[in-house]
Amino acid sequence: MSPLGVTVAGAGLLYLCLIGWRLTPRRAGEEAASGGRNVFEMVPPRPAPDEEGKTPEIDHEALFAQIKASGGHVLAVVRRHRRIKLDKLDRLSPTDRVLVVTTDDPWELANKVGGSLAFERSNAADAVTSRVAVAHGSPLIRRPYDTIAAETDQELRVVAAGPRAAGAEGSLGAMEIRAGDQLVLHGPAEKLEAFLRYGRLLELDRKSAVVVQPKRAALALAIYASAVIAAVAFGLPTALTFAAAAAGLAALRFLPSGEIYSSIDWPAIVLLAAMIPVGQSFQTSGAAAIVADAMGAGLGGAPLFAAAAAVSVATIVLSLFLNNVATAVIMGPVAIGMSAQLGFPPDAMLLAVLIAASADFLTPIGHQNNLLVMAPGGYKFRDYARVGAALSILVVLVSSGMISMFYG
Repeated sequence: MSPLGVTVAGAGLLYLCLIGWRLTPRRAGEEAASGGRNVFEMVPPRPAPDEEGKTPEIDHEALFAQIKASGGHVLAVVRRHRRIKLDKLDRLSPTDRVLVVTTDDPWELANKVGGSLAFERSNAADAVTSRVAVAHGSPLIRRPYDTIAAETDQELRVVAAGPRAAGAEGSLGAMEIRAGDQLVLHGPAEKLEAFLRYGRLLELDRKSAVVVQPKRAALALAIYASAVIAAVAFGLPTALTFAAAAAGLAALRFLPSGEIYSSIDWPAIVLLAAMIPVGQSFQTSGAAAIVADAMGAGLGGAPLFAAAAAVSVATIVLSLFLNNVATAVIMGPVAIGMSAQLGFPPDAMLLAVLIAASADFLTPIGHQNNLLVMAPGGYKFRDYARVGAALSILVVLVSSGMISMFYG
């Protein structure tokens, strides 16, 4: 599989570097900037006392001009949980909060103008700042933003909110969380990871990296490498070796004990468990043979290249509607039936299924990796077909050509 996989991957990367990126949309203005805008509350700088010891009033017009020059835009002033529009503001007191929108880091912008946020950066060694999106079904929906700090003992704080916060009423902390909201969270990485799972939050971007512990990282890699070597060199079942590796990582506390159960992707396991009998029934009922016979009849006398290409296209089309592993479960028997009818090695057809099942670049839902980059990249549903159509054709041509070369 390695020569085939390396060749297909190389061709795909070459396409993305030379052509694919040119097809990626470049959206300007509100549509592109909304994904990275931070709406936050800034504590205004307190003027130094004069010679008589009195604190002068804050020159809010000069402060707002300074914020604009530093890359921010003042939306309103929050006073006693109420927003005051700028055209109705007569003064700015030290207890007020300035509502600012920026694409920069909130702390950096506040420091530039001498202000601050309502809380300091976390002093935890693994402190991170992460942009997350609230998924449908999150237990946080319809609860105020301050809930996150309350439920994590003030360890996780909402630094900023997404574009929706710009047009809301009241303070950020009292805003009601809705599905699809973007939040910028700050706090210890371990606490964040646990809260992401509990709150059903999708991490879009992490600005600060977790501090790497070289010895523990090397040990984790060694455990993983041992599982691979045991399976490849000694022929042990991969289910056994990787289960042992997972147990070893848990025993060495690479993952907190309370998170081991929640870290398992149960929906994916249930989906695969349900699709395996579907694939078996697809074969035992004769449906796989019918499909294989129909494709074989249409490809009678065709070379191996055409047969592999036909199997690849059918697999890619099916993967638009099913998980890639479920697609392979269903298409495997079809590929074996076609190879028997056409007289080609079954390995050749199975390799075509293997590559094509993981080559769904046409929709954001075809593969979980497609969905993960959708929001950070500002992509729309149709963008995937624009870039992925040619890439899918390239994968089919290259993989079919390599299979024909090896098995023809």
